[in-house]
Amino acid sequence: MKIAIIELTEYGHYTFVESISNVFASDKNNEIVIFTDTKGYNVLQHLENEQIKLIKKENTEGVDSFLNKIKNFDRVIVVTLEPYMKKSFQLAQAFLKTDFNCPIYFVIHNIDFWFQQGWGDKFRNIFYQLRFSIKVLTYRLKVYFYYAPIIPQLIRKIKLSKGRFITMSDSLKSEMSRYVPSDEISIIPFSIFNNAIEDKSALNPQLRVCIPGFLSTSRRDYDSIFNLLENDQAKILKNSIEWDFLGGINETENGRTVFEKAQLLQKKGYKINVYEKMLSIVNFDFQLSKADIVLGNLYLQQGANSVYGKSKETGTTFTMIKAAKPGLMPTGYNFDEALKTSILQFENYEEVQKMLIHLRENPSELMDLKLKARENSLKYTPLSIYNKIECTNSF
Repeated sequence: MKIAIIELTEYGHYTFVESISNVFASDKNNEIVIFTDTKGYNVLQHLENEQIKLIKKENTEGVDSFLNKIKNFDRVIVVTLEPYMKKSFQLAQAFLKTDFNCPIYFVIHNIDFWFQQGWGDKFRNIFYQLRFSIKVLTYRLKVYFYYAPIIPQLIRKIKLSKGRFITMSDSLKSEMSRYVPSDEISIIPFSIFNNAIEDKSALNPQLRVCIPGFLSTSRRDYDSIFNLLENDQAKILKNSIEWDFLGGINETENGRTVFEKAQLLQKKGYKINVYEKMLSIVNFDFQLSKADIVLGNLYLQQGANSVYGKSKETGTTFTMIKAAKPGLMPTGYNFDEALKTSILQFENYEEVQKMLIHLRENPSELMDLKLKARENSLKYTPLSIYNKIECTNSF
C-alpha cells in the first residue's frame, strides 16, 4: 500500500507525523511518502529510510502545484489542516481544488471547531475570556466568520473520497461520534511507544519532573508551579526536584513570560531546564528519557466548548506512552483506560507537591509506577496500533 502523508501547516504536528509514519511502516509492504515544507523536512529527516521518504515543498513553489504532485497513492493522510490563519486557509482552498483520486484520511484536532459551528457556538467562542483587545476580537471574528465557513466543504470532500476522520483517543472518538458515524472514525495515538528511547532516569540525583509542550500561559498552569517553588513551606522542592519544561516558547500565548520567570528562579538556585527554541524530535526524546515522571499542568477548559480530554487532546499522556513514563494528570481529564495504573490524578497543586515529595522519599513506589508505565506503553507499539486498525477495518 502506498500512503501519502501531508503536513504543510505553519504550526504542524510533526510528532504525530512520526507516529502515523511508524504505525504504517510496521507493515513492510507499505510505502510512506511525507509531503512537507522546509521546516517539516528539517524536523522529520530522521524518519527517512527504505520505507519512508520525504518530499519537500520549496519556498518558491505554490501550494496548488505541490499538492498536484500527490498522485497514484492508495491513501492520503492529512495531519494538520485547520483554517485558523491566512496560510492555513489558503492551504485549505488549494486542498479543495486538488483531486487526489483516492480516499482521504483527515485528522481532527479540535472537534468543537469542526462540528460545533452554530451561531451560538461562534459567539461563545469569540467572546470566551476576551479581554478588551481590538486585535484579538478582529482575529476571532475572522476565524469564525471568514475562515470557518470552508469547513463544511472540507468535510464533504473527505466523505466523497470514501475516507475517514482520524482522532487520537477513545474519549475523542466518543465525542466525535455525536457528529460523524462511528465507522467513519479511526484512532491513531498522537505518539506511540518508542522502544529505542532508553530510560536514563536511574542516573538522576534528584526527582526529574517533565512538563512537555510549548511554554503557554493559556494551555498550562505554570503559575501554580512557580507558587509551589516560592512557598516557604515547600523549600524541599528546591533541593529534591529538577524540572524540565520540555518545549520552546509559544510567543503568541505569553510563553516568553514563563521563560523569563524560570530564568529568575534558576538564579535563585532552582534546577529548571527551559528551552527558548523548538527542540528537534531527537533532542526532545533524549531529554524525555531522563524524566522520572511527566506532569500535566493543564487548564482543561480551552474555549467555550473546547475541553482537553473531550473535544481536543494534549500530547502529555502520549509523551508518557512514547517513553514509558508514569504521570500526574488533573482530575477530570479523560485518558485511556489502558493508562490507568501508571497515572496519578490530582485536584490541586498542594496535592502535586505532596505526591512529588512522597515519590522522592519512596523510590520503590516510583519504580512500581515506572514498571506499570512500561507495561501500559507496550499496548501502543506501532504494530499493535496497525493491527488494531486493520482488524476493525477502519482503513
